[in-house]
Formats: sequence, C-alpha cells, structure tokens
Amino acid sequence: TTVGWRSRWRPMTRPGPEVATQRGTRVRVARSLDEPAPFREAWARLQGRQFATDPDVFPLILAWQPQTLRPHVVALERGGEITALVLGRIEDIRLQTRVGYRTVYAPRVRSLTVLYGGVLGDLGDEGAEVVLTALRRSLACGEVDVLRLRNVDTGSPLRRAVGATPSILHEHGAPATVHRELAVPSSYDAFLGSLSPSTVKSATRYARRLEK
Repeated sequence: TTVGWRSRWRPMTRPGPEVATQRGTRVRVARSLDEPAPFREAWARLQGRQFATDPDVFPLILAWQPQTLRPHVVALERGGEITALVLGRIEDIRLQTRVGYRTVYAPRVRSLTVLYGGVLGDLGDEGAEVVLTALRRSLACGEVDVLRLRNVDTGSPLRRAVGATPSILHEHGAPATVHRELAVPSSYDAFLGSLSPSTVKSATRYARRLEK
C-alpha cells in the first residue's frame, strides 16, 4: 500500500521531533542500527516468527539490497517502555505505473518502505495512529518522496489507521491477497511428507539438478 507522497518542489527540512499524545504514548525513530541497549533488548523481546525481521538478519538484508540507503525503525513507547516496533528502510526505487502489462511511468523516488511482517508487538489503534503520523512526517519534511507499507494485514490497527486518512493521500485498488504459513518440520524427510505427491516430485527433481 502506498500511503502518500510529497511534491518534488517542496524543500527538505529537518525531521520533526518525537510524536507524543496526552496519554504518555510517544515514538522514537532510529535511523541507524547503532542504538542504545534498551532499543535492542525490546527488538529481541518483540521479535515474532518472521525471519526477515530478526535483529541479526535485518542488517544482512539491508546490506544485500543495493537500493537500500539505511534503516528506518519506529519505536512506540508507553509509560517509558517500548511496546512495539515498526521496521522499515529508506531506499531508492522505481515507482512503476502500469496499464495492463505495460509500464507507462516509472519515476525514481526515495521511498520509506515498511517491511512485510515489520510490525512487532501490539500497536493498538491509538498507537497505530501515532506511528503513522511519525512515518508521514518523513514525507512532510522531504526526507522521502513515498511511504509504502508492504503487505499490511487488512485487519491490523495500522491498516485501519491508513483507512482513516483522507482517501486522496493513499493508493486505491490494491487487491487483498492471502498469505500462507508453514510450520517447518524437524527434518527434510518430514517436510517432504507434509507435501503433495506432485510437489515432492518437483522438489526431488530440482534437488537432483542442483546436485549436478
């Protein structure tokens, strides 16, 4: 989901300060991975099942992708404790506009992209609004041109917060897709046993090709 964009003619300003609410909820933004110990401890505590969001894997993925410029991680604090993290990255990409299968426009933009599965912990509706405000501040100050949320759960607080913004500010028509998960068995043989016969046949064939 593309949530917003800024005018190319708007001058860049310094990123704004922390966003706070009357109930003591606030966010902090990390623009590097050299953060204090409490930040890293919260990441380890909140990490779920997504491989790409693991605190040891995330830096490796950023380094492997040539379009990535740096990380952009938003921490939500309640009562002085980090209760949720939103993991993103700043990247230079081509934003494609297609008519059918044909690309008709593809400007190069600087994007703040929130990872698939990049919401760790419990945002809640109020926290999601605060986090979205912090993300959109990067647009307002000219730090990025586009804000993209990758495969956000349609029933999540962050998706509801996006839906509550003016419709002109976010993408329309992006279809919802089903994402499936598989619990990885303890062995390769057990994994093959969980698959259909045709899938096992294909996996075996490709494995033999790799061996050659």
